[in-house]
Amino acid sequence: MVYDEALRLYTFTNYYLSSIQQGIQSGHAAVELFVKYQIEKGWKNGEAQMLNEWAKNHKTMICLNGGDARGVLEIAQFLDSPIENPFPCAFFYEDQASLGSLMTSVAVILPASIYETADLLRKKSDKVTAVYDQNTRELRVSVAGNATQPGYMRTFTQWEAELMQRLGTYPLAR
Repeated sequence: MVYDEALRLYTFTNYYLSSIQQGIQSGHAAVELFVKYQIEKGWKNGEAQMLNEWAKNHKTMICLNGGDARGVLEIAQFLDSPIENPFPCAFFYEDQASLGSLMTSVAVILPASIYETADLLRKKSDKVTAVYDQNTRELRVSVAGNATQPGYMRTFTQWEAELMQRLGTYPLAR
């Protein structure tokens, strides 16, 4: 399956780790995605296909500061919603001897429609109109076009809207 939009792997990693450890833990979480979707899912569902597409054709990783242990656990709990979350995600736990089995990093593959809209909403551009429909529980986002790019409108679920809001609150890992 070929996706018509770019994909990125986002990680949320414990900020108490050094910079190099944050990068390594992000890599571990990325590997956990492959373990989860190759072994547990057998590459047979949409999330596994999205992961495979990212690995073959996109490969961009964005490492975010996930906060302390509670913050990393909180984003993991949010993403660990198989009914609402259509995106592949996995968690990495260090072993008992190293960090007492602490969850150090969370990984998720996201399409451009999510991360680009999250960026537009965070910047509060006057070209963006966002309206939440209480009846359908959907967020409708309209982006005005210009001479070089056409405008568009996208509809997001309540869960996706919350994900985009959350993306804007995590700084890059350092």
